[in-house]
Amino acid sequence: MQDTLILLNRLASIVCFVILGIFIMKRNILTDKGKEIITILLNRIALPAMIIAAYVKIELTKDVIFNVLIVIVGALLVYLLNYIFALISASYHRLTDESKSIYLNGALHSNTAFLAFPLLEAVFGTQGLFYATIYYMIDNILFTTVGMRRFTTINGFKFPPVTIALIIAIVLMIIFNLIGFNCVTTFPYLVCHDLGQMTTPLAFIFMGMLIYEYNLKDVLSNHLAHILVGVKMVIIPLIMAMILLIFKQRLEATLAIVILVQSCMPSLSVLISMSYEYKQDTKLASSLVVVGHVFSIVSIPILFFIFNLLFK
Repeated sequence: MQDTLILLNRLASIVCFVILGIFIMKRNILTDKGKEIITILLNRIALPAMIIAAYVKIELTKDVIFNVLIVIVGALLVYLLNYIFALISASYHRLTDESKSIYLNGALHSNTAFLAFPLLEAVFGTQGLFYATIYYMIDNILFTTVGMRRFTTINGFKFPPVTIALIIAIVLMIIFNLIGFNCVTTFPYLVCHDLGQMTTPLAFIFMGMLIYEYNLKDVLSNHLAHILVGVKMVIIPLIMAMILLIFKQRLEATLAIVILVQSCMPSLSVLISMSYEYKQDTKLASSLVVVGHVFSIVSIPILFFIFNLLFK
């Protein structure tokens, strides 16, 4: 009961941050430059710092390594289920090559870092965040290899700061485990930890700003987006929940919930800018991202509550 109350309080605070982001845009409190500063603080400073602070505390044991393998298998299974659905749906709707590439990437790759990390870290702490980053790493590897090939060119593509931070964090974690170094009382760790605390409010304030920015009437009317969002963010996570319930006795609750929460995230936000850069279906990309993020305000809290009941 106490865990459920903590979860509900966390989710309530997240909704408040989203509302604050909408209020900021409605009142024109921030200019476009201010919005750009928020994204820089979030993506280049706060989120990378949170990841580094989480990883350097992890003690590598046989159980942890085994759990990492489970997360990897879970991520690949979610990818496979989404891929099968997206191929069938794209074929049925006879999408053009420009729309198909957006549809497949929107179905397969999610905003796992931007939305899931703050939520999982808030509820499950360092352990939850650590396993969440493993899921993100698999998704990111697939996107930067297979996903990018769906676009016409990859000229100018760069790894995001979150990925770079993840690589640095993994290296530091391995080194610290090998030499037996505890860094939690050091100055660099405290700086990273404190900077990482900005992630949750910044992430969901920006989400509110993003939702307000679009013409929701046009964007939300895309039926292809409705189909994809419903399957990707509800049906497939529930299928995954049924699969994981089979192994409930052998599976840590935190591990199962991390996999499931990651599986119900909306399409990655960068899909919109990518569609512009590589001359793909920008309208479809905008619909997938915005519909998914608007829907996530309702779907993620409800599914999180269901997953918590099933596995706790």
